[in-house]
Amino acid sequence: MKRNMLTSSMLSIAVLSMGGLVAHGQADYESATKVNGYGEISFGKGDTVVVDPIIPDVPVDPGEVNPSGDDLRIQYVSDFIFPQTKKSVNEVTSFAKGDSVDWINPDTGKKETKSSPLFISTVDMRTERGSGWTLSVKPSEFTSQKDQHVIEGGHVILSDAHYANSQKAQPIVNSDAANKESGLALKPGETFKIAGADSSKNEGQGSWSLAFGGQDKELKSTGVMFKMGPDTAVESNVDYTATFVWNLSPNLAE
Repeated sequence: MKRNMLTSSMLSIAVLSMGGLVAHGQADYESATKVNGYGEISFGKGDTVVVDPIIPDVPVDPGEVNPSGDDLRIQYVSDFIFPQTKKSVNEVTSFAKGDSVDWINPDTGKKETKSSPLFISTVDMRTERGSGWTLSVKPSEFTSQKDQHVIEGGHVILSDAHYANSQKAQPIVNSDAANKESGLALKPGETFKIAGADSSKNEGQGSWSLAFGGQDKELKSTGVMFKMGPDTAVESNVDYTATFVWNLSPNLAE
């Protein structure tokens, strides 16, 4: 009798340790010596994180992220905010302000805020990946909020675009965008491929953060620059804004 009680107790513990209470058994007792047992598991949306654009695989919190839970999505995009620049009859260039992220400092174990290069984070958790994915961007003109005045020829140049070194297969970056010297000039109204991942090479699986350059001593970006030509008409003390439409296509562009 004592032996049976111990067996019953051990069985209960085993069932509970497998993930919760089982109210009704699903086993099929086919015969005295044959029983068809039952198992069950379900999956929700993947709990992915934004990884640091400098230190691969380290999770960071850049603030508001894409609320979509799709397996293929853009998680986060840094804004391109340029400091106020003096009017000039000469060519004008200006580097964007850097970004910041929260992270758990591995040395202290405490949550801290640190400066960060401007970056874009993507995630691919698909089981059927097709040919891979393509990341592109389409910029608009810089237009004043006062009277819709357009900065003729004003555009952004991306340079030194790169993924942090990782043992995983990295997506491939547009060679012009990766160039540290000339970079990729984003002409308004045109679409530019920034990066791509080939599923046959297992590229771009999981979470990836593409950094645009780094930061200088003033914490400004070294990889996102605004440029306009000489003798360009602009209004004083007026905000000019532009949109950058980022698109993550579920196929690798040729």
